Amino acid sequence: MNRLTVKRILKHHRDGMTPSEIARQLQLPVMQVRDIIRRVTPGPTPSKRPDFQEPPLFD
Repeated sequence: MNRLTVKRILKHHRDGMTPSEIARQLQLPVMQVRDIIRRVTPGPTPSKRPDFQEPPLFD
């Protein structure tokens, strides 16, 4: 897969197209489109705030 195809997949993804729509338009397997999107798109960022911990009720 060339760089232009990857750029087109990512552009369509940014424009709001689903992976199945992108795959159908570019005539690629859906799993391949999903893998490219997952590989390039960053995951959710972890929370910067620490989790609240309940104080113990009994010592």
